[in-house]
Amino acid sequence: MPISQESRLEVLLAHLLKWRFQPARRSSSWRGTIKEQKRKTARLLRQNPGLKPLIAEILADAYYSSLVVAERDTGIDEDAFPEACQWDFDQIRDNCGQTRIKNKSMINFGEVNQRGGLEWLV
Repeated sequence: MPISQESRLEVLLAHLLKWRFQPARRSSSWRGTIKEQKRKTARLLRQNPGLKPLIAEILADAYYSSLVVAERDTGIDEDAFPEACQWDFDQIRDNCGQTRIKNKSMINFGEVNQRGGLEWLV
């Protein structure tokens, strides 16, 4: 597994957590980082198709590491964040950056609908 794949996911997931848990602090910088890391992660996966079978494991490892970053950046205790990643890779890829993020309220990560899926404001 390329280290850059996991580290890009760590940055992306940390920003998604910050976006979800600190809505008042959302910024164009966070939006830009989310979009950039999503695109670079997707490109790395396209360039390394052999990683596809490992993506769930890579995502779980990256999420665990992203908790440390999110705690450091937000001041919110790691225990306040979900223990496991609430998004699968397809949700992150398809709903984070594929759709345009036009303003601070365009992404709503973590709202679970009745079918158990995430609701996305796009």
